[in-house]
Amino acid sequence: MIAKRIAAIFGCVLFVLLTSATFPARAADAYLFAIMKQKAYRDAFVASVAAEKDLPAWIGQITGKEDYVAEPETHTTIDGVTYRLFHACKPHDCPNNELEVMFSPGGAPAYALLIEDKKPDRWFGKPNAAQQAALTQALDE
Repeated sequence: MIAKRIAAIFGCVLFVLLTSATFPARAADAYLFAIMKQKAYRDAFVASVAAEKDLPAWIGQITGKEDYVAEPETHTTIDGVTYRLFHACKPHDCPNNELEVMFSPGGAPAYALLIEDKKPDRWFGKPNAAQQAALTQALDE
């Protein structure tokens, strides 16, 4: 009886090991709250919104308190440059309050698009037309 249980457990362990080995290894997903702990990224984000007036309170959470909803990092390439994209939104109101942040290699400069309920879209960091298109596309996905 004990031999059968050991054989069953061994079979289960072997099954898990064999099936998990078929999936490629993947680095841990990066989130905006994690990247904001790096000075270059935090400084670039702050610089992109520094001159802005009347920012929603939840945007102020991005550089420290982490009281927002975040999704894993994605990437986009524009003119041969790969940018890091991060999506964030207001807790309990994501469909109406979204932010897409794009960082250049190394963190700076940063660009962002803010969508607020019933307000015009706001661009931060002066993204060019291609960068605006990438930010818009990322928000639509």
